[in-house]
Amino acid sequence: MNKLESIINFKDFSDSIVTSGQPDASIFPEIHAAGFQVVINLATANSFRAIAEEGDLVRNAGMDYVHIPVVWENPTPEDFARFVEEMLRRQNQKLFIHCAMNWRVSSFMF
Repeated sequence: MNKLESIINFKDFSDSIVTSGQPDASIFPEIHAAGFQVVINLATANSFRAIAEEGDLVRNAGMDYVHIPVVWENPTPEDFARFVEEMLRRQNQKLFIHCAMNWRVSSFMF
């Protein structure tokens, strides 16, 4: 098992899309080394194991960072529309998409 697969609720959807729960701060360089160009975070700033400086860590690792904070108890059509917009805009890039436990992401992906 590679280190990315050890991230909580890791799911390899395709060659260009992987989803998971919250990665540890130390793994973002490895995510980039695996060829990912964009990290999309659907967790809120106060979600389980959230990393306050995640955007900086992702950008410092060489990737783009998109934060769409989706409240677990109240996802909105606007949240989903923004997610779809980002997915379409970045359809030719390798995406690493996560939230706290991969529940928000799974709901949006399916």
